[in-house]
Amino acid sequence: MVIMMMASATMSTGAARVNNTTTTNGGCVGGGDGSHIKRIMKDLQEFYRENSEDIYAVAEDNDLTRVHALIRGPQGTPYEKGFFYFILNFPTNYPISPPTVKLMTTNAGTVRFNPNLYACGRVCLSILGTWNGPPWTAVQTLFTILLSIQSLMNEKPYHNEPGYELGSRLMLGTNRGNPDNITQAVNSYNDIIAYETIRVAVVGMLDPYSVDGRNMPVVLRNVMLAAFRSDYDYFERTVRWRSETMDGQRPSDPFGDCGRPRMFEYGKLLAQLTGLKTTSAGPDAVDTDAGQVVATVVTNNNNLSVNLRNSLLAKDYFDMVDRVLASAPTSSMFNYTENNGTDDDDDFWDKMADDWLYPDNAGDLGYEEEEV
Repeated sequence: MVIMMMASATMSTGAARVNNTTTTNGGCVGGGDGSHIKRIMKDLQEFYRENSEDIYAVAEDNDLTRVHALIRGPQGTPYEKGFFYFILNFPTNYPISPPTVKLMTTNAGTVRFNPNLYACGRVCLSILGTWNGPPWTAVQTLFTILLSIQSLMNEKPYHNEPGYELGSRLMLGTNRGNPDNITQAVNSYNDIIAYETIRVAVVGMLDPYSVDGRNMPVVLRNVMLAAFRSDYDYFERTVRWRSETMDGQRPSDPFGDCGRPRMFEYGKLLAQLTGLKTTSAGPDAVDTDAGQVVATVVTNNNNLSVNLRNSLLAKDYFDMVDRVLASAPTSSMFNYTENNGTDDDDDFWDKMADDWLYPDNAGDLGYEEEEV
């Protein structure tokens, strides 16, 4: 169930828009003057203008303060090409206060992917007020938040732990700060995260019955399926390569995380991957109601390297993005100086926020109310 910011971008999801009495995080969606709705709309448009190839986001059609995001693991890191799903809830005083963010890709709350990404879904980031460091400011946006989260997925996530040197001494038994000891800890941690990325953030997220992905909007799930097709060769090649030396080996977590698997089972992952290749090649959509894969014919099912924009699976997402960008003002909206923007832009966003908050009055901008 996803948004659309503009009426022309509204998609048929079978859900009606709610009125301004809906609550989120204990407050009224659209409480006060609705300025947070206006700002979220601006954030969404800015995000789509960035045209990121690794980060995707949609807001719920009946609650614009609830945004779903999919972040791909950056290249050259143990998170590479994994699918990390987040839910952001924006407060009624946004952007004075930051949104709350929860990581859903945790294998039902059992896998910690980073010293800053907890198994419970907690995201430790200073701009979110959940970690020490530079605090939140109103100039932060949806895009900068998601980019900051993606930056946590770096080449050596072991170093994200402030006490990593102490941890290396305690767990590996040599002098504190010993370079060889730290290198061993870094490599051991990377081996674990790389394995969990394939097991949980790829195989697990592609499972239609996954607890982690059960709330993912259909258009976002279809983007994930299209990306899996595109990157399948990478996944299989990586698993086969690691299986040669690591299959059956016991992981050694330098932080002593008790939630780690007892051994690396790359042979099992390979079998699961090849099974997913079969089930994801023919289907072209996901059933909106049940979240199940629907078997339909697709013209590019033998071309796993197809560009996502050309994928039939991802078509709804990119069509939505294009319509949103074509419908909104084009001037810069995020340089918050006194003379920035135009009155026309402000009037546009005020009207968009009012029409979403009070749908009975909508229509001047082309809203088409959906039938339930």
